Amino acid sequence: MKKTLTFFLLVFASTILLSQNDDRIAKTKTPLSDIPQIKMPAQDNEALLSAEMQRRGPGIAPRFAINIEVDISPKTHGTWETLANGKAVWRLRIFSEGAKSLNLGFTKYVMPRGGSLILYSPDYERVIGPFTPADNEGHEQLWTPVLEGEELVIEVQVPAGNKDLLALQLKYVNHDFMGFSQVVSGSCNLDVICGGADGWEIVDAYRDIIQSVAVISTGGGTFCTGFLVNNARQDCTPYFMTANHCGINNGNAPSLVTFWNFENSTCRQPNSPQSGVAGDGSMNDFNTGAIFRAGWGDSDFTLVELDDPVSETADAFFAGWSAEDFAPQDTVIGIHHPSTDEKRISFEFEPTYIGDYFGYDPNPNGNHIAIPDWDVGTTEGGSSGSPLFNNQKRVVGQLHGGGAACGNDQSDFYGWFHTSWEGGGTPTTRLKDWLDPDGTGIIVLDGRSQLQCSFFVAAAPSIVEICTPDEVEFEVIASENFEADVNLSVSNLPGGLTATFAQNPIAPGDTTTLTIGNTASIGPGTYNFSVDGTDGTNSNFSQLVLTTFGAVPQAANLIAPSDGATGTTTLPDFVWDNETGATYTLQVATDPAFADLVFTETGIAAGQLQSPLALMTTQQYYWRVVGSNVCGEGVMSPVFSFTTAAIFCAPLAAADLPIAISSVGTAAITSTIEVASGGLVDDLNVNNIEIAHTWVGDLRIELTSPSGTTIALLSNPSGGDCQEDDLLLNFDDAAANTYADLNAMCDGVPPAIMGTFQPFQALSGFAGEPVQGTWTLTVYDDVNEDGGSLDNWALEICSTIPNDFSVNPSAIALENCLADSASFTLFTGTAFDATSGVSLSANNLPAGATATFEPNPAAPGSEVNVTISGATETGVFDLEIVADDGANTGTAQVALMLQDVPSPPVANFPTPGGGGISLTPVFDWSASQNANYLLQVATDAGMDSVIFEGTSPEASLSLNDALEFCTQYYWQVSAENGCGSSGFGEVFSFTTEGDLTFAVSPSSLVSCNFGEAEIMLAIGECLDDAGVQLTAEGLPAGASVEFSANPAPAGAQVGVLINLNDVAPGAYTITIAGEDGANSVTETFDLQVEGSAAATSMFEPADGATDVSIEPTFVWEPGTGITNYQFELATDDNFTNIVFETIQAQATLVQPALLEGETLYFWRVTSFNECGGTTPAAFSFTTEITNAAHEVNGSSIEISPNPTGGLLQVKTSGTLQEAIDLTVYSINGIRLLESQLPVGKTDMVLDLSAFPSGIYLLKMKSGKSVQAERIILR
Repeated sequence: MKKTLTFFLLVFASTILLSQNDDRIAKTKTPLSDIPQIKMPAQDNEALLSAEMQRRGPGIAPRFAINIEVDISPKTHGTWETLANGKAVWRLRIFSEGAKSLNLGFTKYVMPRGGSLILYSPDYERVIGPFTPADNEGHEQLWTPVLEGEELVIEVQVPAGNKDLLALQLKYVNHDFMGFSQVVSGSCNLDVICGGADGWEIVDAYRDIIQSVAVISTGGGTFCTGFLVNNARQDCTPYFMTANHCGINNGNAPSLVTFWNFENSTCRQPNSPQSGVAGDGSMNDFNTGAIFRAGWGDSDFTLVELDDPVSETADAFFAGWSAEDFAPQDTVIGIHHPSTDEKRISFEFEPTYIGDYFGYDPNPNGNHIAIPDWDVGTTEGGSSGSPLFNNQKRVVGQLHGGGAACGNDQSDFYGWFHTSWEGGGTPTTRLKDWLDPDGTGIIVLDGRSQLQCSFFVAAAPSIVEICTPDEVEFEVIASENFEADVNLSVSNLPGGLTATFAQNPIAPGDTTTLTIGNTASIGPGTYNFSVDGTDGTNSNFSQLVLTTFGAVPQAANLIAPSDGATGTTTLPDFVWDNETGATYTLQVATDPAFADLVFTETGIAAGQLQSPLALMTTQQYYWRVVGSNVCGEGVMSPVFSFTTAAIFCAPLAAADLPIAISSVGTAAITSTIEVASGGLVDDLNVNNIEIAHTWVGDLRIELTSPSGTTIALLSNPSGGDCQEDDLLLNFDDAAANTYADLNAMCDGVPPAIMGTFQPFQALSGFAGEPVQGTWTLTVYDDVNEDGGSLDNWALEICSTIPNDFSVNPSAIALENCLADSASFTLFTGTAFDATSGVSLSANNLPAGATATFEPNPAAPGSEVNVTISGATETGVFDLEIVADDGANTGTAQVALMLQDVPSPPVANFPTPGGGGISLTPVFDWSASQNANYLLQVATDAGMDSVIFEGTSPEASLSLNDALEFCTQYYWQVSAENGCGSSGFGEVFSFTTEGDLTFAVSPSSLVSCNFGEAEIMLAIGECLDDAGVQLTAEGLPAGASVEFSANPAPAGAQVGVLINLNDVAPGAYTITIAGEDGANSVTETFDLQVEGSAAATSMFEPADGATDVSIEPTFVWEPGTGITNYQFELATDDNFTNIVFETIQAQATLVQPALLEGETLYFWRVTSFNECGGTTPAAFSFTTEITNAAHEVNGSSIEISPNPTGGLLQVKTSGTLQEAIDLTVYSINGIRLLESQLPVGKTDMVLDLSAFPSGIYLLKMKSGKSVQAERIILR
């Protein structure tokens, strides 16, 4: 669907306009503040941007917004109101805090007849719409353009009777975290508006194809570039191509929004500061909605058809194309929207080649065109999908990706149109079905303008200026789409003018000349009229603008500098009254005859120009202007004179440094310089900017004046890609190195960028502003993680000396040592009387001090050196500097702080001679003003054995490492300031706390009740060296203790052995006590004694059980802390004849082998833990009796022969009711053979000949009946 302003076809459309009284907004009674507001979940723009930057890469569509899913309709949200005109109005406010812009995705949009939808900002300044029933589409979706700001209002107006026919469902609110229309591209890019007048004649040849390209958004969140393409029918079907990786598919094509003519209004020269900042393009012309037609990933193309004709005001061009099978060998042109910035154009003049995506070597079978590097401009994220044109202005590919960027010569890769022509071989994967729908076989097609597809009448030039009574001629052309001869006429022609066509009517597609005469009959002014054409059925018109002048411009009225002005800056603004339509020439000279011209500037359209040159100081100049228009050069203005001011220059350095730049988040830090002197800025340089920082491409630097003007000095070097470290910079408008030179520098050896450069924006922007006040340097770190510090910066300001009675010192605060002289400079205003000079004096001096001024008296406006010397007291003194010419007086205040060499510090803590001091004391001493301190700690009074030395700006300091126990230490401190050092004074002593402790390791342990348990006991270092007598209390009954040393010396490590044989299991707390005659020390530890595992309770088979299955399951009680169980099965109670045994962790066991029938068995289970096991009394049981008659489930079984030599016959006496399972086991229970005697069969033979001679067991089972027979194999 399309939204536009019409020019030729007079079709109503919608745009984005700025209006506070817009007729599209309903005149409701309910104030907007009472309309419900829906707040979106909070979004972290910085986190979203950081994640987006990490996500981006070649072949990935950039994203500018996050989709917030909602479920909003007029039935569930908002407010309805009925107006007197019968319209029902629904409104709702949408708010997403911090959003740079918002756009909406309606997944249901059905607007009834007479209805409309608009979006606008709460201040009514920005309006989008209306969207009307004409925007109803089969997919029933509507996706809006972006509306800047964090809040918008949705308003629907429908006839009250059609209210129930409205179907509107808002599904997505799209929060812009980047600034869709504000993101800037690299400064090396070239604006498409540039042309011959700007030194870029090459661009003029491509004005038509420029109009084919648009910036697009999809799904309210991602952005790319795309372009219109012509088709063989040349019927202006709105086919639109972009890159496949931009993510447009059959499902989301309705969300496509194309923005036309998003271009800067002026040419920003490549690599200029202006080219790297946000432009002024408008996004008020757009289409919304499309139908997916084809796409193919190999050559990265997508083709859609816009679901409405292209906006009539787009002045669009349907690009031609070439599906030929060779790469361009001459000029190729890329037109694109880098980072969604205004439209740019790039050129490559060297041959391209066919290759693979990111293939740096030619491959004739490849599916991409490779651009080795760009000679003019580049591409960036957001350029994806943009067209590549050959020198015949035909598309040969669309951008897939690459490494090209400002500051490098890397390659780009375009999906090849030739490959896309056949694509994947189906209509939905190739181009030819759509661009050659009739199968003509063409592979080359030129482009076609939008105008050629309509009924148009055009006249050129459309805007003309003349000097009456001259005539003016227009060339008029009629569209070839007219169906018969076109009759031409002129409408709204001003009275008195005549209009004559050289030929009328004309055939479709022909041209003629329109002459407008008798221009002397109208006065000077601007007149609008139109040329109309009709073939009787179809009509159109073209608007013409005629501006007439009756005479040359009059002499201009000069305004500034005023005649006779003095004290003018050396970069003055020249201002005069200008006439409409006139351009002016400005001349400046040093003589009233203008024989000695300083400069001449021509073609000035406005009545203002800042001097392009810095003029000399204290020099008289003369200036004048003369205007010109189409009638010729006018009358020269009167001559004005002015005298430039005296200039005073002074360097000033920041004193609040260094300042850390955090590596967390996106930091912004500021540093300031206070300027005390008066006057206006004449020239300013920024010097010695020293920044320690990793990846300097993250940084921006700005300087803000006391008046609030902010000028960017540095803007993300190399487009943010300089990943090296540190900056050391000077900025000067007159520097030989341009900002482009800075942008191209990124040295791997720090500093990455070093030197004197022109700034990103000219420092001359401060010219004429007051010098006095706070100057602020701001450093922005735009990316998370990397950090550093601002370590230095300074200003060099040259200011005009004010024409007043002021006193202007070079500093308003001074710090000085008492023994030294304090010096500064000053100048007085030039209004003082120069006859006798200006006498200077100082008040409020320190005791003993004198002030000397050189010269004194001084000429007004001259520099004076001031010296304060001889002071005998310290402190802060508010000096008053007085200037007096006998009739006039001026004063200034200067704060003078005098300090002396500091006195040696005195100990506060540790207290001199103190004891029991912590091993990690914080040393504290008396403070001196503005001092730094040196602390030494030693183990001897002579301070020869220093164990610690550290500095501190504060009067306290803690140690890095702990001191020793019960040790005497010595310490001293010196203080130093800018005036000298106190030296070390008194040596202080202290003793650390004593170590009168025991320490056991481990503090708890578990041991079995046999053998010994061992711990280590650390004896405190400060107990008596004669030894400590050790004892142990709380031992288990029967236990004994042994110390490796007793008495134990101080500081010793003593082993403690505890004999635990046969003690009772349990938990014990043992206390180790020590006595050295003066001190008693105890320490405890926990001892857990454990015995062997208790005998387990056995359950099945029960003791004495009979008729136990020959496949029994053994069950016993699981115990706590048991590591495993030993199971034993024997045929005797002494377990000398063990049938089976195993060790396992489970408390159940299924006998793995069949037991003998009618046999007495014995079983037992021994439980084990870490301390051993216990075996319970054995259980006995007798297995079941086997049936000698071998009756199984009611059937009699005969087995023969037994013994057997190998073959064994199993025979039943009657018909079986149920099959019999037959299993043969070895004597130790291993299953050897399985078979089955089925129902209906009376006998079978088992072959045992493969087994060795011995005794075997045959098990017979049918249903629940089981029998067994011993088989002897010979």
